[in-house]
Amino acid sequence: MSGGGGSSSGGNGRGGEASPCDQLSFEANLASPVEDVVQRLRLRAELDVELRSDRVVVARFEGDEAGSIVTRLPDLRRCLSAGYTFRARVLSVDDGIVLVEVGPG
Repeated sequence: MSGGGGSSSGGNGRGGEASPCDQLSFEANLASPVEDVVQRLRLRAELDVELRSDRVVVARFEGDEAGSIVTRLPDLRRCLSAGYTFRARVLSVDDGIVLVEVGPG
């Protein structure tokens, strides 16, 4: 669901043409969910998306790692490395499976 084009100003405070990072938005299940953190998640909770290393992207809830994001990983890593910020919003929590919507934030 990502693509270029769109508005004439980039997101995240950048000027100029829109970047594909401005449009990067997708749904994903958290990989390796952390049970203690997942138990605290509620519908529509907001998680911070961070690059933990050059290869791992994690979602944090109130500073605690909730799990990692592997969907669209190359695109997400590239955008985070370029200084874009992303958030993940909880769409559902079912038996420890956490579905989030990731997008610019």
